[in-house]
Amino acid sequence: MFSSSQISLVSAEQVCVPVQNAMVVQEPVFDTKRPSNAFLAFLARDLCVGVYNSHDSDRVHQNQDGSIQIIFPDGSQVTELPMHMKVEQVFLILLNLRDALDICNSELLQSMLYMRRILSMGRAIVNTYSLPRFLVGSVILSTKMNADILRSNAFIAQTLGVNLQRLNRWESSTLTGLNWEMNIAEEEFLNLQEALHNVVFY
Repeated sequence: MFSSSQISLVSAEQVCVPVQNAMVVQEPVFDTKRPSNAFLAFLARDLCVGVYNSHDSDRVHQNQDGSIQIIFPDGSQVTELPMHMKVEQVFLILLNLRDALDICNSELLQSMLYMRRILSMGRAIVNTYSLPRFLVGSVILSTKMNADILRSNAFIAQTLGVNLQRLNRWESSTLTGLNWEMNIAEEEFLNLQEALHNVVFY
């Protein structure tokens, strides 16, 4: 799974390591608890606020009804939902993935780190159009890195109501956006875990 300098997948119980002078050091813990609906809703809103507030103004225009018009480099256009409707869409995606794949808090946390990494690396454009695709791809990769029993992409595609070939492209695009860097550093994991522990729903 991970090297000693990265996250180890350990039991859901808190692991404490005795050290000199009776001090206790807490190691990263793999949290197998099921994400709550409220926590999924929080993540959905947080992701959407991020992409709706970071658009390239030359490529994106907001319509009077709150919908977003995205202009691609080839001149093609797509109209995206107003933010409150996009939040609902992303929440339903997370809900379906949680229930179908039985994902836990740590797997969801790792997928959020993948999303953050895609944004920071700049190898792919994350906007209102691509957000659900990278989110699904990130969750798929996280479960493949961690789960003992894997669901096939065909099963996931059926769960989400999308074409299998399309889902495979989403996963491939996510890997490209990550530059195939799927390991998570311990510090990176702990920093986000600590931040989310301050959210009442985590």
